[in-house]
Amino acid sequence: MMEVDDISIIQKRLKILFSYTIENRDKIKEAMEIQDKLRKKSGKWNATEFIRRDRDERKI
Repeated sequence: MMEVDDISIIQKRLKILFSYTIENRDKIKEAMEIQDKLRKKSGKWNATEFIRRDRDERKI
C-alpha cells in the first residue's frame, strides 16, 4: 500500500511533467508562427537557387 508521502511525490512529479509539456507546446507553437511570418515575408525567394548561383559565379 502506498503512503501519503509516496502519493505526494508522485503528484509533484506529474505536475512537473505536465507543466513541461504545456510549456513545450507553447514554445513550439510560437516558433511555428514565427516561421510562418518569415515564410510570408520571403515570398518566392529560393535560397537553394541563390546559393547555387553564387557558387557558380565564384568558380569562374
